[in-house]
Amino acid sequence: MANIVAFNGSPRRGGNTELLLQAALRGAGQAGATAQVFRLNDLSIRPCQNCGACEKTGRCVLPEDGMKAIYEALDQADFFVAATPIYFATISAQMKLMMDRCQPLWARKYLLKQPHPRAASRKGLALGVGGFKHRNFWPCAEKALNVWFTCLDIKRLGGLFCHAKALLEAEEAGRRLMRGEGPAPDAEGAQP
Repeated sequence: MANIVAFNGSPRRGGNTELLLQAALRGAGQAGATAQVFRLNDLSIRPCQNCGACEKTGRCVLPEDGMKAIYEALDQADFFVAATPIYFATISAQMKLMMDRCQPLWARKYLLKQPHPRAASRKGLALGVGGFKHRNFWPCAEKALNVWFTCLDIKRLGGLFCHAKALLEAEEAGRRLMRGEGPAPDAEGAQP
């Protein structure tokens, strides 16, 4: 059975981002997947200190915090969903904090020349929720998520930038992720 690691970057419980993420995971579940969801706002995660230690070891030297379980999940899974509200045209602070703490994984790949051993099989989906339907609010968030996926050897199959009413599209995107496909090209918020 496939396992998805999902990141909820919203501070609001039951908000639009969580509803969209749940819809995508429901679709993936219908395709046989199970999910482990990290509600980033509920975790104690210290910011990266830019100490450079991970550049030598590929490991973070900060005391254990909420990232310990995230590092383990990122190493073990092959399917990923990153869901974030769009604030000022980019990802939430909670999502950015977690992404910054993935610096040891960047160091492993690019400095220590240790790409993830299953890089060819890792796939991801990006979900962004904005208060406006206007697509100009998506590109900055999309770029940040693309860089994160790339650095972690995850092939992003596409994304959905959605207004709150796009739950059915998100559910279909979850099913398609499990088939190795991105969101349906005709979905209102589909991004290549």
